Amino acid sequence: MRTLTKQTCALLLCTTFLTISGCASKQSEPTKIQNYSDELLSPNVDRQLQKMIERRKGFLSANPIYTQFIEQLEVGRIHLIDRRPEEAYKVFDQLISNKKYDEFPEAQYLKYFLALSLYDMGVKYGSLLYFVDIIENQPLLPYTHDSLAKAIQIAQEVRDDELILYLASRIPANKVPVNLREEF
Repeated sequence: MRTLTKQTCALLLCTTFLTISGCASKQSEPTKIQNYSDELLSPNVDRQLQKMIERRKGFLSANPIYTQFIEQLEVGRIHLIDRRPEEAYKVFDQLISNKKYDEFPEAQYLKYFLALSLYDMGVKYGSLLYFVDIIENQPLLPYTHDSLAKAIQIAQEVRDDELILYLASRIPANKVPVNLREEF
């Protein structure tokens, strides 16, 4: 069974970033949208994130760093919902690159949002790497099951059965939702 080596991951990341750097971007302001287009962003995951933000805003609203982070996270989220993945990717990439935001629990969602942005741009292997990283390295969070489902979907789209076998061998049982257990 073939596993993803560091060189393969580095090559895929380089390809991803070269693809992204070539994408044209239009500067547009995000608009509020009530419906989720094709459910790129899982409504359940989004609701859980919004609940977390609302709970934490009450006691962190005086923290300007937190307020700035949440405002930017919302801008990226709206770009993602509006199907403007290039703009969403730029926002999430800036947020994940800024280490002062690492202390906020909401920052754990950034890899998930980056993966969704890459997928929506058509950079399937790049998004797949983020989803696999989430599954392997992050604790069980609201988006973990969705990440696994999307990783399997992408692996099937790119016809990478070995990756599905790799995931099946590496994932603890608690990270596999009941509806996907038969696939493993």
